[in-house]
Amino acid sequence: GRHDRGLRHGPPPFATTSSISTSLANRLTLQNGFSTTSSQLTNTYAVNPNQRIGYTQQWNFGLQHNVTRTMLSNLPSLRILNLSKNHISYVEKGAFKSNHLLQAIRLDGNELTDMSGLFNTLPNLVWLNISDNRLEHFDYALIPKSLQWLDVHSNLIPELGNYFQVDSQLSLQTLDVSFNRLTELTASMLPDSLQILSLNDNLISSVQPYTFFRKDNLTRVDL
Repeated sequence: GRHDRGLRHGPPPFATTSSISTSLANRLTLQNGFSTTSSQLTNTYAVNPNQRIGYTQQWNFGLQHNVTRTMLSNLPSLRILNLSKNHISYVEKGAFKSNHLLQAIRLDGNELTDMSGLFNTLPNLVWLNISDNRLEHFDYALIPKSLQWLDVHSNLIPELGNYFQVDSQLSLQTLDVSFNRLTELTASMLPDSLQILSLNDNLISSVQPYTFFRKDNLTRVDL
């Protein structure tokens, strides 16, 4: 019989592809299976000019229970971190202190009860999903000023705290706090930068006067 097997050599974006034909008279072995020929094709590719070979820029984790301060300390170039849908119940404060380049973090679908001391010192973080956990407390002081997109839906949050009155310093544009335990809304709970706000499926019984006054950037509110 005749079989064509496509082989890919080397890590992206420097991979090349070759097609090797085999038959009973010309069998594929470990000795000849990875030889190069004049018919070898080199892929067309584009290279990120900021790519640093040897440094991890994106990690997907499968782990359980805890994230410690040392787990990511050797990944200073980390930009995207996916820790979603594990069984993480605790992330140690300062766990991301060595990862100042982080831009996006997924921690959704875990068992976290607290987010204090985790994200507020990340100057480049713009995207954070910590939905579907067991968070019982939220304050805007817990997120960095750079954050633009935040999803905390399906938690146990009773209030959008603003104890340190940092709302005017935030860059937050999209906020999903649906399916929580909010009971009221006030103006101080909503940063002026907000454009899209999801508040549906809470326990809201009171919206204070002028809650949405001067929220000029708002284009959508789901109550």
